[in-house]
Amino acid sequence: MKKIVLALAAMAFVFSSCVKNDPYVEPKGSSLYGKLFLNEVNGTGGVDQLDANKYVELYNSTDADISLNNFVMEYGGKETWRGRAEDVVPAKGYKLIQGTKTTYPGMSQGLSCRNANVNLSLLDADGNVVDYYEKLEDLNGQPLEQMDHMRIPDGGTWYFVDISAQSPGAANLTDPKDPAVKGAMSSMEEGLKIESVTVSTANPTPDDDVTIDAKITDVNVISSVALKWKKNGTDQPDVAMTKNAGGLYEATISKQAAGTVVDWTVLATNNKGNTATETGTITWATLAADYSNLVLNEIDGIAKAIELYNKGAVAIPLAGVTLWKNIDTPPSASAAWWTGSAASGSIAPGAYVVIYQTGFNPGGADVPGFVGANGISPKQTLKFDLLDPSNQNLGEFVRGASPWQTAISDVSPNSYQRIPNGTGSWQQAPSTIGTANAASGTDIPAN
Repeated sequence: MKKIVLALAAMAFVFSSCVKNDPYVEPKGSSLYGKLFLNEVNGTGGVDQLDANKYVELYNSTDADISLNNFVMEYGGKETWRGRAEDVVPAKGYKLIQGTKTTYPGMSQGLSCRNANVNLSLLDADGNVVDYYEKLEDLNGQPLEQMDHMRIPDGGTWYFVDISAQSPGAANLTDPKDPAVKGAMSSMEEGLKIESVTVSTANPTPDDDVTIDAKITDVNVISSVALKWKKNGTDQPDVAMTKNAGGLYEATISKQAAGTVVDWTVLATNNKGNTATETGTITWATLAADYSNLVLNEIDGIAKAIELYNKGAVAIPLAGVTLWKNIDTPPSASAAWWTGSAASGSIAPGAYVVIYQTGFNPGGADVPGFVGANGISPKQTLKFDLLDPSNQNLGEFVRGASPWQTAISDVSPNSYQRIPNGTGSWQQAPSTIGTANAASGTDIPAN
């Protein structure tokens, strides 16, 4: 069963330039693919059917010795032999691996040609497939006790051969028409498989990227892996998936608007034109805004600006949010100092919004922002309250006492700030409007 894991992350597309990964073409599974072969398999024990005579023969077609140090033989997908430094296949030569059920230098699982669906994989030290052997069926339904399995010629096509023609550690037969050859074996191609697909998150929000990882195997060369996808039913450009450090093919889709539905297909293709696919769907959800994370964070009487900060992990819409100045118990019959609208948009997680007193730098060179009313001063009594759309008070700043806007000691050039940023009590420090507040400050004078 394919494993589909959902958690946050797996494919980053930006729609003007939607792919974070460069195009990728898989190299051959091993640099020794087509050079080092599983050349002969004998699970019968020879004419005398002795377990001690069972073997797997490797053939090196190159002009250089090949070390098998940390190479692995898998039997039925499980490791049954691991090479050591002393295991070498000489140039144009052969290496026998004992096929009896024993410890090194033999296989840990006994080799048998009587069993159906016997398969062996030879992996290099990096875990890449060098060669593959599989016996899917017996010859004409007959027992194979007296049958050898041999490539003809060395490194060539697999045939059933009479046991009398076995050639452990020596050249195989060269002619498929030799009387000892009893028939061709089935084609040995381990199928192209998408073993598993992992999606980084089940319920991404508009602030989340999603990464898709795919485990893909094939004894042949994997020529390409592409991510095909649709956004709300509309085809998008294919994305070439790259192979990451863990050996998985990966791509990322970037943040999408709430409600966006992405249908994806991982398409793998090998050098023989075979393909394998896996499909799925991702829907970007909307999490309810948590207005308790919206903070009245800084008041600057010199820049005539008020800063709001989102200390949460989800964007917060500003429509209906209000700021009240010098109102003992807001809201009241008086107009709010500033009211957010749909045009105000949202404040992203970890972001700041600045609201300037009317006539002071709205959208100007310092920090762009919105426009409120007037009356922000560093040397007068002052009260500001921040309310959510349901008029719940999210926090207030108070200096002095009513009646408001009476003279008080000047704190210029400092501003009033929450220290630490977004969570602390009100202090005075040099202005940080539109950025994180100062790390430390001093007490605000009482009058």
